Amino acid sequence: GLVGSEMCIRDRYGVDEFAVILPHTTVGNASTLAEQLQQKVERETFIVDGHKLNVTISIGVAEILPDSTNAPRDLIGLADNRLYEVKADDR
Repeated sequence: GLVGSEMCIRDRYGVDEFAVILPHTTVGNASTLAEQLQQKVERETFIVDGHKLNVTISIGVAEILPDSTNAPRDLIGLADNRLYEVKADDR
């Protein structure tokens, strides 16, 4: 499969941000998974209070290798930077 044997989904990281941690997963596979998730969400129509809504999402993918000296917060910072790059490209 695309992901390793473990996956950690942290419900909410910010106001409208979620974090998904994919240990033992290459950045290429994580990017593929992100693209698939983005396509599925954007194809879906959501019903809220009787109103149909189409939703778009932006996803930032980052990688820290196990032998790296980076702290976990650095991974979040890298992913945040990628997310803002994606959002800027979408404008």
